[in-house]
Amino acid sequence: MMEKTIKKDIWEMISSVSYSTHIAGNAGRADQKFFEHLQEGIADNDLDKIYEFIDAYERGKSIKPDELVCRLFQKAYREDSARLCQLLAEKNNIVDYWIFLSTCCETDMLVDFAKMDVAYPCFYYECARILLKRTSGIDEKCKEAIIAAVKRIADRDLALWERWVQRKEHNTNWQQLLFSVLSKVSREALKRFALTINLDMMLQNHKEDIVAWEFERLSDTSKKYILENISKDILENWNLLFEKKKKKHENLREIWFSGYFSLILNSLQYDLKNKEEWKLSFLNYEKILEKDMYAWYEKTTHMCCAFFYDITQIFYIVLAGQEKQIIEADESVTQSIRKIQLFIRRHEDYWKDHVKQKIELEHRLEAML
Repeated sequence: MMEKTIKKDIWEMISSVSYSTHIAGNAGRADQKFFEHLQEGIADNDLDKIYEFIDAYERGKSIKPDELVCRLFQKAYREDSARLCQLLAEKNNIVDYWIFLSTCCETDMLVDFAKMDVAYPCFYYECARILLKRTSGIDEKCKEAIIAAVKRIADRDLALWERWVQRKEHNTNWQQLLFSVLSKVSREALKRFALTINLDMMLQNHKEDIVAWEFERLSDTSKKYILENISKDILENWNLLFEKKKKKHENLREIWFSGYFSLILNSLQYDLKNKEEWKLSFLNYEKILEKDMYAWYEKTTHMCCAFFYDITQIFYIVLAGQEKQIIEADESVTQSIRKIQLFIRRHEDYWKDHVKQKIELEHRLEAML
């Protein structure tokens, strides 16, 4: 009888445990502002404001675990891990999730919770967020858990999935797992991904292109599933992005490689079904370059920017065609190549800091003739 009473008390105690947040009267102005945002976020169920506070808090300090609560959780986990997971998820509160999961749950507990079935997508969000943050070199069990948790987010709450994609796309640990998740989510979630990602993300110099590396490791079946659902949106957004940048005369002094270079290139290759489609696309980009190079500009720097945006598009289409081996240099293609070569020579001074890029493009164009 005594053992049953203790067991009952464990679950009652966990159900009754709660945390409240407060701020010291002498807190600095920044801390007060973050705390105000937390209160507003809780009142309005605004995740951005809640996580603004959480992120600021985690940058500054860590929460001191309550040893009694930690022991209670560990005992409950050993007794019935699924029941503990359900009980925590039912709290349905981001701040509770944050405090309980980050301070009272060891990594192996979070790994298990991420794979269990509960009806609260934000619970999975916080499990995945903490696991991603907690491990620098993610082990296989953590990888599987994050993939499982994020897939459940994508399956159950597209707005939350969108938020995850936006907030984590620069995280190199997430980049390693990105395509494992994309190959498992629904077509709707893939479309939301394609409409959400920041194609403007820079490819960092001298750093491994994780996105490209991970994409190439996929099976052909997974690549096809992803590309058939995202390629058109990726390319449409890529072209729109360039139009906006040219209109704003955003600075560019070289061929631009997006952090999603591999995804853009693969989308281009998937979308180009044959030699005729490649040819029409190539001729179109050459005409855009010609038009821009004969336009009037208020400043010479504006013309230089337009030049490199157009040349970047040309470089991508040339690379896509050569890798897919669908280039056939008929008279119209040859004429376009000659025009591009002429513009490259005419604006040779633009390339002074990126001569290697110029040489590579010239070699690729010459190889097409």
